[in-house]
Amino acid sequence: MIPIRAPLRTLLPGIALLALVLAACTKVPPPVLVPFDAASFRPFLIPAPLLPFRAEGAAQFTFNGERNSGEMTLQAAAGPVFHLKLLARFTGALALEVRFDARRLLVLDYINKRYYDGANTPQARERLFAIDLTPEEFQTLLTGRVLQAHFRAGGGTLAEGGTRATFQAGAARHHFRLDAHGLPVEWVKERAGARVFRVEFRQYLELPLAGGPPLRLPRKVRLYGQDSAALLAIGVRSFIPGARPRPGTTPLGLPGAAAHFSPALLPGAHPPAR
Repeated sequence: MIPIRAPLRTLLPGIALLALVLAACTKVPPPVLVPFDAASFRPFLIPAPLLPFRAEGAAQFTFNGERNSGEMTLQAAAGPVFHLKLLARFTGALALEVRFDARRLLVLDYINKRYYDGANTPQARERLFAIDLTPEEFQTLLTGRVLQAHFRAGGGTLAEGGTRATFQAGAARHHFRLDAHGLPVEWVKERAGARVFRVEFRQYLELPLAGGPPLRLPRKVRLYGQDSAALLAIGVRSFIPGARPRPGTTPLGLPGAAAHFSPALLPGAHPPAR
């Protein structure tokens, strides 16, 4: 093979054209939008889940005992059903997918060509991610909101001029410290008097909407475990409320690209005896 040694300046137009072609081929189609009533979702307590939505940004979390970080895309649909994709920081390749609702948890490890598909239980969440974070709690972490019905059912109270909120959910008690806008800056989940996790809402973004003030949503969020170790960090660059999954998508199904992956057990689990 004869090497091509053309000057770089003669190759630049071709490189630019190739970049444009690739960008056109990989362009993500615009989301399908549903009507969205922003006024109902501006306060801390909301009448219904802020669903569906699509968020993009960066994430860092522990999976299988190892810390993973990279670019994130997150699609949330009614249920709630979440579909998170994590792209490798340097290569941009798809590294992990996490798909879950209240009952099922599907994790696709594209690096090791393995997947976990099982019940979305506290044990599974703790073993895989070192966090017992329910789908509803994950939604609160992303939106900074709590459902009015659950707040009232859990004996919710607002104290100190509306700067602190507390309510019970099953065996867990949730404490929120709110800012001047009435949205959380800190959230602590406790069980039997012991802390399960603590969340810092470090920064909010303001989403411009027609007709009224902008919608404030968490921009930088960090979650700490029982020993104060940082277990989850999310930075949101864009948030599209009302964006629903494209028709024909199955968030909890095993995609064709992972059809040859090997099933995996939970960390620390042993295969059944034969």
